[in-house]
Amino acid sequence: DMHSNSTVLDAALLMDPHLPSRFSSSGSSSSNGRQLLEMQAESWAMYQQQGRYAVIKNPSMADGHSSTGQVAIHSVLLPYSYKILLFGRNLPTSGPKSQPEPGVGGNVSTVYDVATGTYVVTPNYETLFCAGHTVMSDGNVVAAGGDMGYGYSWMREGRDVVRIFYPSSMKWETLPGVKLSEYRWYPTQVNLPDDRVIIVSGFLDDPARQTGKPAPSIDVFDYKSKSIVVRKSRYDLGKSFFTNITPGYQLYPAVFLMNWVDPAQPGKHFKLATLAFEIVCYICVL
Repeated sequence: DMHSNSTVLDAALLMDPHLPSRFSSSGSSSSNGRQLLEMQAESWAMYQQQGRYAVIKNPSMADGHSSTGQVAIHSVLLPYSYKILLFGRNLPTSGPKSQPEPGVGGNVSTVYDVATGTYVVTPNYETLFCAGHTVMSDGNVVAAGGDMGYGYSWMREGRDVVRIFYPSSMKWETLPGVKLSEYRWYPTQVNLPDDRVIIVSGFLDDPARQTGKPAPSIDVFDYKSKSIVVRKSRYDLGKSFFTNITPGYQLYPAVFLMNWVDPAQPGKHFKLATLAFEIVCYICVL
């Protein structure tokens, strides 16, 4: 069912080139398969079959315009809800795009409620932009790495920190004393079956450069103990691991958990395949 605060595109704008030829309501035939949907019942059936886009109004805005409160660079659907955790980049300090949405200020994180069209601000001051993120078994969100602190005096270095977002309280926690092995700008995170999180790649130097030095190491974050329990350095992994790929292609590489467990140590060893843009594949056993 449609929400009362949403506006769906008019059915007359829908043209499907794959529809078969048919007769229109006027009795004339159509042979090109691009006949507009004219009957309300048929339009509704097509909506149900193919889905539809809708603009959701935000009733808290003075003019009712749609707003999530953020430039939604990152988005995480919170389990068992219609709410989406959003975070993005610091707004510029001047210029036409420097004005935040009402109540947001310099904050870069909100939770948007699709059912109501409204948002709440969820502050975090270790720069979240370009972090990795995964949802844990209890529904909390772990976000590691990020961007350097700049633009506002209250934004701090975020490239080497680990944070947890708690949907129950709508608050972030930056874990004190928990630091990644090195800076990670655009790292990839993958959940392991035992609620550990593997954190790989990302740039370790200035993201303002067109290309940067990839972080040739692996961190494994144990969600239960809230600590980094495995650190695989470039020396552990070998000189070629994450270093022989063209600089600039280490941003959010695809990482897959393979369907394999070491019989000698069940529950402790997992095989991972990492795929970078040059179609280079590595296998790592943890």
